[in-house]
Amino acid sequence: MWKTRLLLCLLLIVSSGCEMTGRMSNPVAGGSAIVDNGCNWTRPIFIDKTDKLSQGTVDQILAHNMTGQRLCGWQPSKKN
Repeated sequence: MWKTRLLLCLLLIVSSGCEMTGRMSNPVAGGSAIVDNGCNWTRPIFIDKTDKLSQGTVDQILAHNMTGQRLCGWQPSKKN
């Protein structure tokens, strides 16, 4: 009999850790905030005329720099 009670208590303890409130499809409004948008630790990628890059690498660098421009306000560098 005590084994049954022990098993029941353990089952209740384990299952209580999985409790959810609300439905998953309902997002919580105002309950989250962006802590780090990456602007503090990312920088634009600059290339040189002598760099040999594949088209895929060029596309990835362009996407990175355009995202930084949109999110972090990066500006094109002035040519010296």
